[in-house]
Amino acid sequence: MSLYDSLDYNLTDCEYNDQHTEEIWSIAVCEASADILSAFKDEDWERLFRALPDKSVLWKKRLVDCVDDLGPNKTKVLILAADTPDEDLLCYAVGMLNELGYVYTEESRPVYERVQRALPAAKGPAKDVFIEFLRRKDHPR
Repeated sequence: MSLYDSLDYNLTDCEYNDQHTEEIWSIAVCEASADILSAFKDEDWERLFRALPDKSVLWKKRLVDCVDDLGPNKTKVLILAADTPDEDLLCYAVGMLNELGYVYTEESRPVYERVQRALPAAKGPAKDVFIEFLRRKDHPR
């Protein structure tokens, strides 16, 4: 089993197995999945990036939970995960991009467009996260 397959099993098995609670996910499986991600090889990253757009929102949220210190791959995971119609996942991934000090690139254009569409309806902390993300396009730190 490849590293990608192991990660996919962790994220998918918890999604469909009623015996796994969110508490178990966040403690045990997330740590194991983060370890798997840290050992990824180029071919595993390629498979992940190809598969990510078709994964469920829950799978993507769990993946975002697992990304740790993965360098440029972390940024790409967050950009791909943020390109979603799900407002919670969008806010979560964009918030993490903000924490990284991420600034606009052509690769992230769909995310910027999505944030621009989501901003008028956003409230509270989500609105602040979106404003900060959009601000970075014109005023990088």
